[in-house]
Formats: sequence, structure tokens, C-alpha cells
Amino acid sequence: IVLAPYSVQEMADLTRLAFELADKYRNPVIVLADAILGQMMEGVQFKKAAARKNVKKDWAVSGARGRSPNLIRSLYLEEGVLEEHNKELQKKYLRMTRQEIRYELVNGRDPEIILIAYGSMARILRDVVRRLAEEGIRAALFRPITLWPFPYEAVEELTDKVKFAFVVELSEGQMLEDVKLAVGKKIPVHFYGRLGGGVPSPLEVVDKVKERIK
Repeated sequence: IVLAPYSVQEMADLTRLAFELADKYRNPVIVLADAILGQMMEGVQFKKAAARKNVKKDWAVSGARGRSPNLIRSLYLEEGVLEEHNKELQKKYLRMTRQEIRYELVNGRDPEIILIAYGSMARILRDVVRRLAEEGIRAALFRPITLWPFPYEAVEELTDKVKFAFVVELSEGQMLEDVKLAVGKKIPVHFYGRLGGGVPSPLEVVDKVKERIK
């Protein structure tokens, strides 16, 4: 599971969530924060943790009282056992894709274009949405909070409403591939990225979006 915060508050909230999900699924969870967020100073409220249901932990070390010892291993030599083990893992991954998808849609009532970004770029695109609205261009911002599992269906549903998708990343395009998979050939997917620590300004992105509208 990959969680992508876009504020210092979310870095705190999603770090707590990361531990909860890792404990729930016995699976690694990554909090993917960029350098801008890492150097940012903002106020944070540490919310009281909600009561959690006890997660069944048959795998935990508890002295083996009344049960066989737990052995940590990934190799099963008996015929068919390793295959069944892998099938169980696939079921777990499927549960994640159904239960752990998170995203935010900003200004999504009647957009003509959809801007897609995560992390600090999503903060910049909030301003881009506002600036485009001032020029009469209806843009929505789609912000994936989970980069895996990626919200493919939510992105795909937006394709019926908009002319094109515009992806902005601090890279040469990584999430871009997931957006293309979600959209297919329904609408064009345009991209703008900056490398080497370069961060686009809101006006810079506005100009790039307007180039595509022309």
C-alpha cells in the first residue's frame, strides 16, 4: 500500500494509518512524501485514535500454549501448498483494492477538464483550479491519496464528464501510466512534469493547460 500525503497534517494522519494497515494486512505500507512536504512547517493536530477492533493474529508469537509453534517461512515444499499460499496472498491483495482506495475530488460538480496530481503538486493544482475558474475554465482536481491501490474506477468515471485529463508530477511521469490505464482511449491524457527539484508555479501550469484547450 502506498499513501501520498499533501500536507503536514496528512503526513501525521497517514503515518498512523500506515501502521494500522500494516498491522491489519501484515503487508508493507509506504508513506510517499516529497522533499517539499518534508521541509514544510505547518500546524498539526494529533487526533485521538478511534477504537479499533481486535485484529486476529494467529501468526503472533505467544509462547505456543495450546497450539503448534509458528514458523516464519515463504517456502512450502509439499505439492500444491505453495500455490495455495500464493492464492491466499492474491485474495489479500484483492481485499486491499476493494477496501483501501482513498482519493479526493475538488470542484467536481460540472468540470470540463480534470487535473490529476498527488503530494505537494496537488496543493499547487488547487490554486490552478481557482485561477482557471477566474478565466471561465471549469477544472476539477482529482487527488489520489492511495497510489496503490490506485483509484482506477473513480478516474474512469470522470471520463464521461470531461474533455481531457491533465496529469502533473515532479517526475517524467509515473502515476501517468496508472491514469492512462484508467482512462483507456476515452479521452486524451496530457502531461506536464518537472525534474531535478524544479517545481512549477500555478501560472506555469495554467499556461500549459490553456495550450491544450486551444
